[in-house]
Amino acid sequence: MTRHTSERTEARALQRAEGIGYHEALDRIRAGEPRAAAGTVVATFTRENAWSLLWMLTVPGHGPYEKLRLEQHSWGAEAERDLDRALDVRGWQAASPLPADGPLPHTFTVPVRPTPRGERWKQRCRATARLYAEAGRGYHDIQEPYGAAVAAAIERAGLPVTDFWADAGEPRSIVITLQPESPADGGEDDDGEPRELLIIWTDAGAWQYAWMRPDGSNEYPDQLPDYPGPLALPEDVAEAVRTFLRRDPALPLERPDWQPSADYAPDARPYEAEEDDPDPDFERSLAAYLTHPDWLAQQQARQLWAADTARTDAPQRPGRA
Repeated sequence: MTRHTSERTEARALQRAEGIGYHEALDRIRAGEPRAAAGTVVATFTRENAWSLLWMLTVPGHGPYEKLRLEQHSWGAEAERDLDRALDVRGWQAASPLPADGPLPHTFTVPVRPTPRGERWKQRCRATARLYAEAGRGYHDIQEPYGAAVAAAIERAGLPVTDFWADAGEPRSIVITLQPESPADGGEDDDGEPRELLIIWTDAGAWQYAWMRPDGSNEYPDQLPDYPGPLALPEDVAEAVRTFLRRDPALPLERPDWQPSADYAPDARPYEAEEDDPDPDFERSLAAYLTHPDWLAQQQARQLWAADTARTDAPQRPGRA
């Protein structure tokens, strides 16, 4: 086979693999880009920005895989393990050796071939996509109903909650602000008032606490003693907070007339081992709180407030003469 015949054959293989024009494929082959052997495709890695560890992995015919994390900025044994892991959890493996050294460029390509694990990854993605569609919420805000239920349980435990919000950043989080009654709990601020206490949930580190400093920043979060578990029932979290603040445990803790579904998984992991994508069991357990009475009550209060605000702000019609 002549060199030109070999190039044309490889160009047609690249054309089929990536769905591009023949001449574009031929130009890329002649430019020395990675060539897709039988059963392989050329995957492209693109860094989010010059300082980021997050990359976009694109595999032709399979769509982009977002939020891929590579810890290393240079090639070497560690970067190769990082890349192999990232490909493996998505059902791919590198089909040729990686560069031995040098910095990772902003964009680079790697020939890859599919593995059986890819179908399992797709099934998990489809399951979470269906769950989000049914819930009317996405990955970044599906934790808010759970936070509302926990904040309400803490208030029923006799602990004053002054604020609550759900953060859609990475990792997702819930922050509940408490105002302790005594400086003995955590010291005083500049006005001699008890310092505020943050109760923090993240899908990476679960339940933590952090005292606010007088300058408005907070101390480094630490795990809540008597750790209640990543998706503990709201009353169990409230009990752990009450124990931490040395409140009277004999005070009965009222529980609403609500039970999660049978497939609720209080000890579910947010991500399966070494995988970057949400675990359907964890997301399904968060979605269970969309029917929780405390969340429904909060939603109703928001709607009434919005309607009242709209009436107040509406222009008044002039009266009849």
